Amino acid sequence: MALVQTTPEYILSRLRGKNVKEEGDVYGEMALLFNLADDKNWYHQDTWDKMSFGKVKGKRQIVFKTSYAAVMRIIQSKSRNKFVSSMVTDVKSGEHKGEKNIKTDGKPHIILKLGEQVVKFQGTKTTGASKGSKISASTMTKMQELGSAWIFYQALNQGKSWDNWLQLKEDPDVTKVVGDIWSHYKGDWDEDGDEWAMNFYIQQKALIKKLGGQACCQFDQYTHSNEYKLPGMSGDSFMDWISKRVPKMGITGKDNWNPADIWLIQSKYEERARKFIEKTLKTSLPDEIKRDQVNHYMRGLFRSKIIFGISLKKVTTDPAHVVYFNHNTEFFKKNWVGEGYGGYGTDDTIMKYDSAVCKLGLSKKTGRDIIETQDTKWYVKDNAPGGATYNFQIKGNESTDFSGLKYEPTAEGHGEARLGKATVELVIALLKDHGKTFDKSKDSYPKNADEFIAGKGSDGKGWKHWIDILCKNGVDLGKANDCQEGYDNLLKVFHPEKGTSFIANVKCQQIKWLGLFFSIDSKDRDKFATNMVWTAMKAGRRYGPYAKIY
Repeated sequence: MALVQTTPEYILSRLRGKNVKEEGDVYGEMALLFNLADDKNWYHQDTWDKMSFGKVKGKRQIVFKTSYAAVMRIIQSKSRNKFVSSMVTDVKSGEHKGEKNIKTDGKPHIILKLGEQVVKFQGTKTTGASKGSKISASTMTKMQELGSAWIFYQALNQGKSWDNWLQLKEDPDVTKVVGDIWSHYKGDWDEDGDEWAMNFYIQQKALIKKLGGQACCQFDQYTHSNEYKLPGMSGDSFMDWISKRVPKMGITGKDNWNPADIWLIQSKYEERARKFIEKTLKTSLPDEIKRDQVNHYMRGLFRSKIIFGISLKKVTTDPAHVVYFNHNTEFFKKNWVGEGYGGYGTDDTIMKYDSAVCKLGLSKKTGRDIIETQDTKWYVKDNAPGGATYNFQIKGNESTDFSGLKYEPTAEGHGEARLGKATVELVIALLKDHGKTFDKSKDSYPKNADEFIAGKGSDGKGWKHWIDILCKNGVDLGKANDCQEGYDNLLKVFHPEKGTSFIANVKCQQIKWLGLFFSIDSKDRDKFATNMVWTAMKAGRRYGPYAKIY
């Protein structure tokens, strides 16, 4: 159902039925609700007939949508009984598809009964950008990481607490700094910060609980990078400092060693830690030995809460999860089911390749023949008690243009938790460990029908050969009935006039990757699959310790 933008005044002007515009009636209660919400931007479903709110029983629920904050103001007023009258009552649980009457996280809503009419007031998502601007995903990530750091500082250092996310959003100490962060990156905190305020509130509550409930004075530095300096923080961030030294451990890119987005630090010990790491990295020892020594030292700092890295994922459901990775020897050796995902420790190869789905059927959208999905699913199962199934989504970095692949798993059965991407270079290195060479460049694969027919990127074997490997290994081809049909469908999608060639290009990359995996000796495939999971998680002895909030 489409939404129609409207205003409180228009909605009130269209109410129909008996006893709608008398003092103390439904009209008055609706007007009061709009005043409490304090937002001029509203939407209603296009099915609303504008004839509701009368005394006729059996009326369908009407849904009005506005900002998260506006709905939360109604919810808060309801909890304080500020607007409840004989004409406004609760709806019994389960009466409307099992929905909760009140929901404060995710997309907040409240369901009320005004006379005989059931009305749902629901929050609707905003972009985070100020009007007329568009914020990139990478910039939005920076903003939320800085915001999280400031909220953690307020909660853990200043001892702040909030009853809900709206109270956090409107806190002057939050608004001043997070508002400046949003403004710095061309966003509007007041107008579009609702979902992020919810994220910050849920994150800090979960972190405090994980740290033992102590809400004050464990750290004094909450740093991200030197690009934006939070008030009272050092301009020489640990993030930038350690990022410059990771290559000395034989690692390309800080996130390939430790995916922490922000660092919580006790400043009085930081200089000593930097000197130890610097001294270790200046030795003539092999890179992997230096890395192991740094990781061992960092695990001690993490457990002592001296340097405490945190990897952040956006959360909308309360409570959030907080899991520690690579923080002690037991993590590598013993069962860690209780930590969130399941398993017997990263030192043991216990996971199993399960199945794959590479759909090659056709689907018509906007008059174009396109492959039914742009991604490939590759499943790895942890057979330990309580272990998850890891669903790797392998797809292009771009959804509308030619690009290379990315590999991002979800832990099914564990809150559908995104684990982070398996770094492309490490994926290629894992294949190389098994004698397989994968070319990550999009330009090495066909971009038109002639190149596809000629077998560009197929190592001289032709693309039918690689699709046949998928069939022989039980890969689900979707609507394609057999390998030949899958080949023919790919050929059809190499259609530059219709702008679909990039889809066929990325599918060829996925087919080649799967084919190389199946060409690994069968006894080694499970080891490869297990290492793919650890690579995505950044879990194991080669990685630094961190806490993950998701």
